Amino acid sequence: MQATIEPTENAAAQIEFESQRGGFTAPKAVLQPQGSFEAAAIEARGREDWNNAIEAGQSWQMDQPFAVEPAMFLSYVAAVGAEDYAAAERAARIGRVANPKDPMLANNLVFALANQDKKIDVDELLSRSAPPRDSREEAVHNATRGLVAFRAGDVQQGRTYYSLATKQSLDLNFPGQAALAASYWAREEIRARSEEAAEIWKLARTLTEHTAERDAEMILSRLPKDSIRSSLPMY
Repeated sequence: MQATIEPTENAAAQIEFESQRGGFTAPKAVLQPQGSFEAAAIEARGREDWNNAIEAGQSWQMDQPFAVEPAMFLSYVAAVGAEDYAAAERAARIGRVANPKDPMLANNLVFALANQDKKIDVDELLSRSAPPRDSREEAVHNATRGLVAFRAGDVQQGRTYYSLATKQSLDLNFPGQAALAASYWAREEIRARSEEAAEIWKLARTLTEHTAERDAEMILSRLPKDSIRSSLPMY
């Protein structure tokens, strides 16, 4: 078949996706044809090899600068996987040149900026994009608004948004997304040294135990152990 002898970028990425889902390993020559940056990025992300995922993602975005997909991929893995928020910001900004109305690229840009403690007007920035396309995207936007509120010092509003995002994700049957929102919520409660930190950390831990997705567990594992212990009640 032509697709397996000289696979295109999209064909190689699809083969990689199917190989991970089906439990088989495709030959490297199939997964990484010349210029197959998308497949290499997806493969590295699957291994949680964040540096190589970013490198391949940057090559993918350079190869397809007008496409939304590489910008979304790179801004996510840079921020969530590698905590390289400057790289995530660059990826989102490049993607928004050709896709200024994409609501999730706007969300990822806000997320990257907030994590760098850069002063932003989230309402103004998000208003320049289209509204969320569905309830799942709305939940993601609410989680990001929670982050922005926490970083602005409005803990109560941050809790309101994170709580809403977590509930929406659970109601929509996206447990991995709910766990990720709760994990970032726990991180912000701990950073704020709030009395609610222990309770939210426990919520996030419980949610991570009910999803096969690993991103939320990774976020929790990065929280300073001393901060977690100091947030938990003493018995």
